Amino acid sequence: MKCSHCGREFQGGFCPYCGAPAPEQDGTPVPPAPPYSQPASSYHPPSQPYPQAPYPPKKGRWKGWPALLIVLIVLFVIGGLVSLFDRAKEGELTSAPAYSRAPAAPSEPGDEPSGGPSTAPSSRPTAAVGQTVTDETWAISLTGAKVYDRIEDKYLPMEPEEGKQYLILFFDVQNISAEDEYFNYFNFESYVDGYSSQISLLLGEVDGYDALTGNVAAGKKRKGYLAWEVDPGWQELEVAYKENSWTGEKTDAFVVTPDQLTG
Repeated sequence: MKCSHCGREFQGGFCPYCGAPAPEQDGTPVPPAPPYSQPASSYHPPSQPYPQAPYPPKKGRWKGWPALLIVLIVLFVIGGLVSLFDRAKEGELTSAPAYSRAPAAPSEPGDEPSGGPSTAPSSRPTAAVGQTVTDETWAISLTGAKVYDRIEDKYLPMEPEEGKQYLILFFDVQNISAEDEYFNYFNFESYVDGYSSQISLLLGEVDGYDALTGNVAAGKKRKGYLAWEVDPGWQELEVAYKENSWTGEKTDAFVVTPDQLTG
């Protein structure tokens, strides 16, 4: 049959294209199409938003590391001080100069000043060219001393400042300890005519000697030189090696005067 509404051919009680009922036939009414109802949704929005739990605060992974670092530093300092104290104490008991000194003449009665016996401390012994001083680690021998107005090197000549000259000391050092050690020329303390003076760092060799610094195995030796720039009229150079920079412990000093120059 043909739909009376859209004009399309169909079979049945209702037009499948527009939903209109089929026309009546033989006087039989066609039941109306049921009204279309949209299925109700099962979702009902909440009357109020769900409460959200606050995020827990982030905990620092290394929150306690400053305190731990401070504790480690304190322990390290205490351990170092104890070790240095023990070494200094051992050096006082065992170190002695390798050269001999003439015994002092016995004092005669009546030689003491009227105020009573002197309580001033005696000065430390000193060494000169050709002598050796020792501590618990090193035996340091001063083998020579020379002055130069100019040092010829195969690569670069070396000259002091105008009005100065180089004073060069030559050494042999031996590691007398049971362990390998580093001999550092920056550990020397020196005075020229009573004034604190720093060594001069030269770039080349002097008479076949390198600068006196470097590793020395247990029982082995190293030779080298140290240099100072001095006035031509210098009178005295005093130099000592500081084995321990923390305690200031140092060897007996070498005292060099112009009459000791070897060339």
